[in-house]
Amino acid sequence: MLMITEKRRNPLIILALFAILSGCDGATNKYIKDCNNGDRNACKEIAKLNNNWAHSQITNQDAKGILQREILIYKYRNDVKAADECIAGQNSSCNQVNTRNIALVNLKLVPLIKERLKQIKEAKRQGELQAAEKATWGQWTYSSDEDMATGKKSYTATLDSENTVDFDFPYSGPQYGQLMLRNHPRYGFDAIVSIQKGQILCSEYSNPYVLVRFDNGSPIKYECSAPADSSTVHSFISDADSFSQQMKSASVAYITLTFYQEGSQTFKFKVKGYDESKL
Repeated sequence: MLMITEKRRNPLIILALFAILSGCDGATNKYIKDCNNGDRNACKEIAKLNNNWAHSQITNQDAKGILQREILIYKYRNDVKAADECIAGQNSSCNQVNTRNIALVNLKLVPLIKERLKQIKEAKRQGELQAAEKATWGQWTYSSDEDMATGKKSYTATLDSENTVDFDFPYSGPQYGQLMLRNHPRYGFDAIVSIQKGQILCSEYSNPYVLVRFDNGSPIKYECSAPADSSTVHSFISDADSFSQQMKSASVAYITLTFYQEGSQTFKFKVKGYDESKL
């Protein structure tokens, strides 16, 4: 009678299957051996395997400590990378760091990360303060032009008023006042107040001054004069240097002019932010 026996298994297949299940191949055996001998790079490779059997083969106590550390470093590698980038100055990486995970890997890094986060927070606060400060500055416009008579440049800084005035016909319609500081190669330094249309009364014969108040200070009378072409939309403040010095330490200037048939009108200028180096 024919006897049916168990099919003989191929020993090579069995060995291959054992190697797969155990995670033990030639390279792994070498890493285990080298790690047990204190090779940190070999321990790193063992950590990356995420293989409990391979981990259990590390018997040297010092090697076990190295392996456990490398396992944590590999497990939290994204946090470690973000921490290194944060400390190196890449602010965007700082918010990606989990300090609890970093504490498990390298406790010394935690205060460095916290200090960087503190610095970023303070920088943000300072930036917000600066932005708020700049919001109070006037919108100065700087320009330059060549004076053809001398071949040299003249420079101007101009600023529109915050408020408008609206005169009767024929000068009706809302209009801003304009403050100009000018550094001219022939005429020197001037402070000029202008409107778009109307008649400013400011000459030695009629109302020879403008009234200026800086911030909450007392009003100051500045002598004024009409331009050489007798234009009625411009008025020169005679002591431009004094006016400029007062203005540089102020946030707001209120300039009151007298107009033909319109009386006194006050323009508010946010003078803060003026950069005299551009003139």
